[in-house]
Amino acid sequence: MFADSLLPCFGEPSDPFWGPGPPCFTPGILSISGNYVQGAAATLKIELGGGDVGALNDQLNIAGTTNLDGTLQVVPLASYTDPATRGTTDDFTIITAGDRSGTFSTVQYDGSTLAPDVETDGNGSFRDHVAGGLFRSVTYTSTAVSVQNLLASAGDTDGDLDVDTVDLTGMIMNYTGATSSGTTWLTGDTNGDGDTDTVDLTTAIINFTSARNTAAAVPEPSGLLLLVLAVGCLAAARNRNCGS
Repeated sequence: MFADSLLPCFGEPSDPFWGPGPPCFTPGILSISGNYVQGAAATLKIELGGGDVGALNDQLNIAGTTNLDGTLQVVPLASYTDPATRGTTDDFTIITAGDRSGTFSTVQYDGSTLAPDVETDGNGSFRDHVAGGLFRSVTYTSTAVSVQNLLASAGDTDGDLDVDTVDLTGMIMNYTGATSSGTTWLTGDTNGDGDTDTVDLTTAIINFTSARNTAAAVPEPSGLLLLVLAVGCLAAARNRNCGS
């Protein structure tokens, strides 16, 4: 099957409706027994209602191969809301295939185009930071495409579900102190006050998990000591050379 301008809109799993127009608001599973090729001018619309695939979320199942291009439109229905608890995700597998190649050139979520704020692998997967630690991710594997919505824990600046030394190092590098402004969640502002200061760093240390996502109150003592020294140096010597 080659899609160059069609806008898939899933109805009942056994009765899909294909054509341009608004979403059907009736999620379902569409199965293709052969191959699926999406051209550069085509748009695939996927509706998310939360919960079970087919009953509340669209899914495109391709028995053969798929080559992707064009636009993916993800449409959250009224029944779905983003995660409300920090450190939690909603995960949706929207496409399965015997083999996948290519990526969507544009991904839209609820009408807004997602930006690759964090590139997560060499397959075209990425995370977009919306605001306040809310990340939307698109992940491509050899046989699937999935979407994840994450409300990150404070200190998880890159939205990878852990607070590790990468996050802490980035916060130190972007440290501004409480009197400056211009930083974002991605650069360490965990409380939305426009700066990356000791409050943000302390919160990140409390939420430290390491890259293995194993909960731990703080890093190893030696690492914590180095962090404290670095923060102290930055806070006390913003306008002069540290250690001079």
